[in-house]
Amino acid sequence: MKTQLQTKSTERGSVLLVTLVTAVIIGTALASFLLLVQNQSASVGRSQTWNGSMIIAEAGLEDGLQFINKYAASPNVPGWTNSYAADNWSRNASVYNVRRYVGGSYYDVYVTNFVSGPGLCSIGYVASPNSTNSTLVRKVVVKTAKDALFNYALAAKGTVNFNGNNTATDSFDSSDPNYSTNGVYIASKRKNNGDVLTNDAITNSNISVGNAKINGHVNTGPSGDVTVGPNGSVGDVAWVAGGNTGIQTGFANPHTMNVQFPDVSSPDITYNSPWWNPFAPSGQSITINGTTTAFGQAYTTGGNNYYKLSSLPGKIYVGTNVNVVIWVTGSISMAGSDQIDIAQGGTLTLYVGNVSGSSVSFSMAGNSTVNNYSKNAQNFMLLGLPTCTGISMNGNAAVTGVVYSPQADMSLGGGGNTTYDFVGSIMAKTVTLSGHMNFHFDEALKNSSYSRGYIVTDWKEGT
Repeated sequence: MKTQLQTKSTERGSVLLVTLVTAVIIGTALASFLLLVQNQSASVGRSQTWNGSMIIAEAGLEDGLQFINKYAASPNVPGWTNSYAADNWSRNASVYNVRRYVGGSYYDVYVTNFVSGPGLCSIGYVASPNSTNSTLVRKVVVKTAKDALFNYALAAKGTVNFNGNNTATDSFDSSDPNYSTNGVYIASKRKNNGDVLTNDAITNSNISVGNAKINGHVNTGPSGDVTVGPNGSVGDVAWVAGGNTGIQTGFANPHTMNVQFPDVSSPDITYNSPWWNPFAPSGQSITINGTTTAFGQAYTTGGNNYYKLSSLPGKIYVGTNVNVVIWVTGSISMAGSDQIDIAQGGTLTLYVGNVSGSSVSFSMAGNSTVNNYSKNAQNFMLLGLPTCTGISMNGNAAVTGVVYSPQADMSLGGGGNTTYDFVGSIMAKTVTLSGHMNFHFDEALKNSSYSRGYIVTDWKEGT
């Protein structure tokens, strides 16, 4: 019998070869899979880091916007250029910059002070997960512009109510002779931008037009609504003057408004802590248009004057080319023959409120009045701090000025014998108009030094 050893050896060699080939194939496939998983993991990590660097860049952008909006809702909006060092920023010519760390990441923000508005460049840096010596970088570049504070005739966080009869709004432009006469409102030159809006910052944001005549638009926030009485009218001048009732097509935009009402900053911050005089100037008798009046306080020193007082007397006079800022920490009540007279070229900015937290108010009643002889609304500003919770102007005389008090419930009533009742702009928590009250928005206020701050007008991303 012959033994077939060679055949067995050949078979064993074939099995071994097949096993080795199979192992190589499986090993190669496993290695490829592990490599794929590794690459995918690296890609995911890089993608997450890439997105993270954008988050860091956007955080820097928010930092920059907060920096340039330090004085929003004040006349000192550009004041950030003088307070940069106090905010721990650096400056090189017209470029301001800061670097801040967020854990192991950081951002650089550069603010260039252009004439048209600050430009911001924020660069976010995040370490790459694939290398200890590599950093992923994302960049955001934006342009900004001022958002005018006084864009509307009447604006409120909550309800706007037109009660009584003969209430109306319209607009004019004291800076344009086509829509004013010597800067004064004339009915024959009125415009249809007496806009009324309510935001959705608080519950029940509604506009009740009633029987009022609104020469302008009405807008509400997402939760608001507009109601019009049987004789109410909303539209352009021709629509309202033509005796039409209801809302003209295109003049109501409910559920679309979302306007910021920044609080009024402490005057200490707004004016960079000036020397506040705690003593008002003594009174004196002054003759205006042939009538001599004894004023309890008479401000006649030219230039800028800053006073911090607990109350005001019944009669105040601000002279020609005199700029006065009065911060009253208590309530103000004007009644009877009380008056504030602001001479041609004079200005009065009246802050009402305190930082202690106690509520205060401002009220006018009877024949009390504010005589703004320039007829320029910017020459009389009534600004309510957060502690100012109520404002009422129910006298019979006309008022030319601006009221901005986001935490105050405001009422306007009475009205004189003419249609020249209130000229300027009002923004408050709520607004109620009653009696005979005509409201004329001066569109020139859109160009005032007051603004909500700088808003983004252009956005670009890059690396």
